[in-house]
Amino acid sequence: MRILFSKYANWSFHWYQKSDHPELVAIRNIITKNPAQNYILIGDGTKIEHFSGDGISFYNMKIDTAPSYLFTFFLKMAMASVIRPSVIVCLGTINSVPLGLSSILTGSKFIPVIAGEISYGVESTPKVFRKPLASMLKLVYRKSEKIFVLGESIKKDLISSYNVDPSKIVIYKYKISDIFHTNVESDVKENLNPNGPIILTVCRVSPEKGLNYLIEASTKIIQKSPNAKIIIKGSPIYSVTSSERNYLEELRGLIRKNNLEGNVSIIEMSPHNEIPKFLAAADVFVLPSLSEGFPLVILEALASGVPVVATPVGGIPDVLTNGSNALLVEPGNVEELAEAITRILSDDTLRQKLINNGLRTSHRIKENEIERLLSYYIFH
Repeated sequence: MRILFSKYANWSFHWYQKSDHPELVAIRNIITKNPAQNYILIGDGTKIEHFSGDGISFYNMKIDTAPSYLFTFFLKMAMASVIRPSVIVCLGTINSVPLGLSSILTGSKFIPVIAGEISYGVESTPKVFRKPLASMLKLVYRKSEKIFVLGESIKKDLISSYNVDPSKIVIYKYKISDIFHTNVESDVKENLNPNGPIILTVCRVSPEKGLNYLIEASTKIIQKSPNAKIIIKGSPIYSVTSSERNYLEELRGLIRKNNLEGNVSIIEMSPHNEIPKFLAAADVFVLPSLSEGFPLVILEALASGVPVVATPVGGIPDVLTNGSNALLVEPGNVEELAEAITRILSDDTLRQKLINNGLRTSHRIKENEIERLLSYYIFH
């Protein structure tokens, strides 16, 4: 039995074997517990490459231009059609169309897993491809065996925008990795801002994350906390889409325009197991998104004992309640965003309340459900 897993990520042996990210843990455990099968893992990295080990074939594809996207689109589709896996599991929307189409052609069981915004898989592609991709995405989702989603908001989007039969959609939950806790040892604060508070965000650098509003809010934050440092951890490790690269340059220009170079830094994203060190150094975690699926990093921040400021979009209101375990602000409202952050920095009682309730929220989920659910539908 051939089983193909696809995830928008740069595969490496170390990352596959060591990552604590719930999706990687689920894939690794499924493979370890069912070693007799033939596994193919497809991702997106810095170059086209193939390597293998432990009975698994790994493939990375490079996507950084419209021609390379088109080339890898057909390459993935052709590979899956030639390999003819019994099951294709696609984590995220980037590769859902080529692999979903190949599943229709070959009769493979197709199981998408969606944790973030569905639209990101379309909007992150070159503009010329977006309209046809959206149409094809509707087709492959309707033809899927099951679709696993991380939250009610994604389910509603599938039903309303993609005409998916509700009986095909399964909502699952992640258990936050044990690497996120309140006693992480870290030297990040000493390196980034030893003499003042750190306001941290960890996210993809793309327009829907609302990072320009955080930079604008920074001018108001430092009026009350001159030593504050705003850290945007999300500059890509390797090239992604042109729109995201353009947005990154826009943010850097905004920092220069407002003379914020001493207070705002955009730094490179780290592997998942390095994120706890940054959360341990943070005084406030911020996610100023304009739209979302379900951001796992919010639960990771809560589990790390960091008070959270976010926007009530997508699946965020499913876990965050304003004034209880977080402060929620209107998307795009610079004044509200700055005020919420400064309130947490100045009000120790509020800060402790958010931390305590946030820890309770993060500890409610006891199981990484995606492993059990995938195992059942892959092998039955």
